[in-house]
Amino acid sequence: METPVQTWNSGNPLVAPGPGVAGRGVIAKAAIAKGTWFDCAPVLVIAESDITPHSALQCYVYFWTFDPKKRFGVAFGNGSLYNHSPNFNVGFRIDYEHDCVCYQALRDIAPGEELFINYDYDEEDLTGHPEISWYRAAK
Repeated sequence: METPVQTWNSGNPLVAPGPGVAGRGVIAKAAIAKGTWFDCAPVLVIAESDITPHSALQCYVYFWTFDPKKRFGVAFGNGSLYNHSPNFNVGFRIDYEHDCVCYQALRDIAPGEELFINYDYDEEDLTGHPEISWYRAAK
């Protein structure tokens, strides 16, 4: 499955920042068909030392790699505004080659509907990596 390689476009006809369940969120401006790759956010990759534990920024970053010098990714555009839900309607793929995160509709999405991703990592993703124990503590 190919993900789109593009930079975030503030004129995206499908999604826009708006009021969400947690204050801010991403809202569908138009119908989005299941399987559509509809957004791609460029990412600034930062070191673990660039984030203070329990800082507000920690709530908006993506886990990027196990390398402490490239630990987190700050997604621009809508990328850091997608809220979490266990009933998520959007999947995402991290594109390490182009330093971006791309988003795909997992089901048909109606205009006005908030878009959700799943923040949780599987336990197998965390096994053997004590350096990200903060993730377990935050859950």
